[in-house]
Amino acid sequence: VNETAIVEAVHAQERKMPSPLLPDFWAVLYLFGVFIANCLVFFVQRWSLMVKSRVQFKRSDRLEAGHLAYITPHAHQGAAEIISVHEKQLSGGGGRGAPFLF
Repeated sequence: VNETAIVEAVHAQERKMPSPLLPDFWAVLYLFGVFIANCLVFFVQRWSLMVKSRVQFKRSDRLEAGHLAYITPHAHQGAAEIISVHEKQLSGGGGRGAPFLF
């Protein structure tokens, strides 16, 4: 038996790899990158309220009832928070004020 016959016999038994049904390498790499980016955006928003407030909400010039406010206290005086604004009537003065409680 000569060497070419052995090589042909080995190649006849081999499967072609990769399968034509598998996606392209760059498509898988792109999908993996999108998945990692999505996970990072999700977790960064859970870890940082500042990032969450900038990604999910827009800035407003007025503070009205029904809006949300991002409040940052002084250093070592509590944690930042996103709170809902409620309008209250002030007793005695008849005016409106104290739009939120923190």
